[in-house]
Amino acid sequence: MVPPPEASDSPTWPASKAVVEKAAQWMRRNTGSHLAYEDLVGIGREAMLLAERDYAVGYGVPFGAYARLRVRRAMIDAARREGRISGRDRAVLHAAELSDQVFEQLAIDDEQPREHQAWVNGSSAAATLAVVHAVDFGGNAAERLERAQLKRRADALLAKRPPPVKRLFELVYEEGLSLDAAARACAISPSWATRIHAREIALLARELHAASEPRATPGQA
Repeated sequence: MVPPPEASDSPTWPASKAVVEKAAQWMRRNTGSHLAYEDLVGIGREAMLLAERDYAVGYGVPFGAYARLRVRRAMIDAARREGRISGRDRAVLHAAELSDQVFEQLAIDDEQPREHQAWVNGSSAAATLAVVHAVDFGGNAAERLERAQLKRRADALLAKRPPPVKRLFELVYEEGLSLDAAARACAISPSWATRIHAREIALLARELHAASEPRATPGQA
């Protein structure tokens, strides 16, 4: 598949091409998508061109991250339309989509976007989100046991959240709804649901990290 002239002639295309190819490789490796690698690259290329057209400097998110989210989202949408997705793969796509939304919202809400602090927090939050989602991403027995233990801790922390938050998480993680659909069920705006979800995941990440920190013994400095 030959890149369209407007993509291949762009001075930013070499870097953009790497983003598109990495996303296509992730889709093929993790989601069991039946879409060919070349088709995924084509979908990603179109999404990249739209991202370049639509990106605004004041958006609050670095362009590279903004484009990566748009490219992977386009590929996820295409995989869903294509169908023939197993239950496990649907869960992986759902987790990836939620992870991207957390990552993006934290960056938008960041008070100092130039330092990209939210993107650091977002990595921790995304890892926590995978635990909450309870998707089986493989790994050895020790890694699976650690995820199961973290899942129990996360569930205990979420059980203490106010009812609206608990209901939102139940709809998203137990019933598999999108954030938009869960927002409608909770009678709140999709933008507010996305913000609540991102903040709660970031808070949960901090709480889980704090719980795993070694505690000083009596008399220890």
